[in-house]
Amino acid sequence: MKRLFLFVALMLLVVASAAIVNVGNSSWQATGKPQSIAGSQVKVITIESRRASGITALGRGLRTTARGVVDQLPATNAFWVAVNERVKQRASEQVEGFCPGQSLHAIRRSFSRQSDENHHYLTTEWEVQLATPEVVSIVHTTTDYTGGFHNGIEIGVLNVMRTEAGWRELTLAELFKPELPWQQELATLLTRQLNQLRQERLEDMEDIELVEITDSQIEGALFSFTAAGLQFWYAPYSIGSWAEGTYAPLIPQTAFVGFLRSGDQVPIIW
Repeated sequence: MKRLFLFVALMLLVVASAAIVNVGNSSWQATGKPQSIAGSQVKVITIESRRASGITALGRGLRTTARGVVDQLPATNAFWVAVNERVKQRASEQVEGFCPGQSLHAIRRSFSRQSDENHHYLTTEWEVQLATPEVVSIVHTTTDYTGGFHNGIEIGVLNVMRTEAGWRELTLAELFKPELPWQQELATLLTRQLNQLRQERLEDMEDIELVEITDSQIEGALFSFTAAGLQFWYAPYSIGSWAEGTYAPLIPQTAFVGFLRSGDQVPIIW
């Protein structure tokens, strides 16, 4: 009887092992129609990569999918081509690298009970916010679920400027005159906007705790360039609870134009 039990257990292990599948290789293809970016004539094409893998047996099991959607700029200059390659590489690494670890208990439970908890996924989206011959600004949002009460959301930015050697990332401090209190000005504007957005979003709640952005938090803040100004990004838990979602306050260029460097010190953005 003991030998029979061991034989059955071994066969189940073999079946489960043989059922680890990768449905095709990740492939990139153009999807959708070209679209224009507000404030410029730049057109982008959405590129999509799909991979599906998981552990299945007898039609049941754990599902894992990863997907990337990436805006690609037209290959009209070397700067944009280089940005396209970097973005595609980073998105591919995210998609290919997604392989959430699973305990034997989680795998066993997934075979016994089908539910959304058995579907682990990752979606990464890279969206161009602004593109000029000198500057490109891209926001990437990664949403994943690997078990638990809710998914995770991570936001990143890529702000780059063209150089003679190729391109490099552009920091917030480079835009402003160092002798002026630009950090204080942006902190005040962001604090006001964030509290207004929270009050609108949480209008049914009483005693909403106000947030305060300090000068020291400005230089490390996530931001992107838009045709209208600077947009700052706060993922869930950065401001308030996860249920509040992402906040993306926009500071118009007219609000800080007096603090900007001039001449050849910075690339022309607005």
